[in-house]
Amino acid sequence: MEPRPGAAQEVSESATRFRWRLVAGCVALIGLAMTQSPGLLVPDTKLDLAIAPIDFLRRAAHLWDAEGAFGQLQNRAYGYLWPMGPFFALGSLLEVDGWVVQRLWMGSVVCVAFVGAAKVTRELGVRSDLACPVAGFAFALSPRMLSVVGPSSIEMWPSALAPWVLLPLIIGADRGSPRRAAGLSALAVAMVGGVNAAATAAVLPLGALWLLTRAAGQRRRSMMIWWPVFTLLGTLWWLVPLFLLGSYSPPFLDFIESAGVTTFPTTVMDASAGRRTGSRTSTRSHQPRWTSCASTT
Repeated sequence: MEPRPGAAQEVSESATRFRWRLVAGCVALIGLAMTQSPGLLVPDTKLDLAIAPIDFLRRAAHLWDAEGAFGQLQNRAYGYLWPMGPFFALGSLLEVDGWVVQRLWMGSVVCVAFVGAAKVTRELGVRSDLACPVAGFAFALSPRMLSVVGPSSIEMWPSALAPWVLLPLIIGADRGSPRRAAGLSALAVAMVGGVNAAATAAVLPLGALWLLTRAAGQRRRSMMIWWPVFTLLGTLWWLVPLFLLGSYSPPFLDFIESAGVTTFPTTVMDASAGRRTGSRTSTRSHQPRWTSCASTT
């Protein structure tokens, strides 16, 4: 059965419209980020990365930090060596104000999430010119994303890249080189960074579940071989420093994030008392605290 005349042109025009909608969405998201408290720095997890990024990256290359807390072991600072650290370092080299670099980074996080979710939606078979961008906005502007991207943007970066881990595997299951698809997915995992190993590991089940649910065959078999290999190679840059840090650092996670520590002391009465106290707290205390650029430089 031959395709009707003009079908290829319609597909091309639809793809062009889709790309321009993604561009317009990214412009809107970055513009939204730039309007948030202009001139003020957000007290992000690593505020010194925004104030003196090059000095921070220089110290992150060493296990021992002699400048902080009268000397300390670096706490996963190596994870900022890529990609967040170079982003801020480039802004510093270009002499861009710290608050502007921060907003551009936040805008980039939500933009990556928006484009990735929209592309995944389209590859899964949705061809509506409106539905795919709407799905992207729903993901990028989710309450979790908007509430955390300011105070801890690096925590939301893995979520923003999660669709990009899945996207090459969706394409590779149907067309193209399976090995190339596995490599591109592993590259997205490498781009997640290594600040939080658990957050990085959380993006892996997406790819694993997708591959396990595909029809058996040479294409799936090839991706299931190459994807773990490429993923391991792509994460060695932060896995090696992580194990090195673990050989010196005490097991502090056992005291702060284990289920026994976080749930055992909490009773129904404690939770109820906390809710009653919180309901009487002024809404002013829940406002995000911003730092003046003039006071921190």
